[in-house]
Amino acid sequence: MSTSKVLALGCAAALWAVGCGPPASVTGLHGGCPASGCASGQTCLSYCGLSCGAGSIQTCEIVCAGDLDCPPGLHCAAVADGPPGKTCQ
Repeated sequence: MSTSKVLALGCAAALWAVGCGPPASVTGLHGGCPASGCASGQTCLSYCGLSCGAGSIQTCEIVCAGDLDCPPGLHCAAVADGPPGKTCQ
C-alpha cells in the first residue's frame, strides 16, 4: 500500500474516532421531543427543570464535551435548571 493511501486511511480513522462529520442539526433544538424523534445529532433528554413536582421535561439537545462538539454559533455548557450534563447552548 502506498504511503499516501496509508496517510489517507489514518486521517479518516482519526476523524471518525473524534466524531468529526456533518454538524448536528439545530432544527427544533431545545424544543419538546416529537414522536418522530429529534433532528440529526440530537438526543431526547428528560429532566425536572426547576421543579419535579410538575413532572419531567423532555427536550431535544446536542450533548457535548466541549465547544468543538457544537454547531457554529453555539457553545457547550451546563445549565443549572436544564438537562443533565453539558449541552450545546
